[in-house]
Amino acid sequence: MTTSPTLSAYERQLARTAEYSRKRTAAGAEIGILPSVVNSRRKKKASKDLGYFLRTYFPAAFNLKFSPAHKEVIKLVQQAVLDGGLFAVAMPRSSGKSAILLRALIWSALYAHHRFLFLIAANEQMSKSLLASFKSEIENNPLLYEDFPEIAHAVRALECLGSA
Repeated sequence: MTTSPTLSAYERQLARTAEYSRKRTAAGAEIGILPSVVNSRRKKKASKDLGYFLRTYFPAAFNLKFSPAHKEVIKLVQQAVLDGGLFAVAMPRSSGKSAILLRALIWSALYAHHRFLFLIAANEQMSKSLLASFKSEIENNPLLYEDFPEIAHAVRALECLGSA
């Protein structure tokens, strides 16, 4: 970096500080070589099929067959995400609503089905818990890392999701 001799000492210091800051930011933003997608066929199939996405990328969460009620919710969520629309879901507690809806949000984010996403819960504690789960899946789910390295690798490298 060269500074003009006509600048004051203060202005030269500001210029040096700005240059140092730019270099640190650039170094911190480097994520290395982006891994290749492991299974592009799986990734493509899941792009328009929420049920397949849930079963494939979250086998521990969805290790049982979907009930007719679950299938209906998945269908409605997929339709609302892909085609627009609103609907309300009422199911018993602990029946999987949050598990489905959280991962549908991940699906929508990974495939950029919408530019802006909202995560709304009954209270602040539940919101924080759902957000932590969202972050954890992106950072730690090995299948998401395999097929969505453009997101998961960047998140891991930059640690950009941090803590809530």
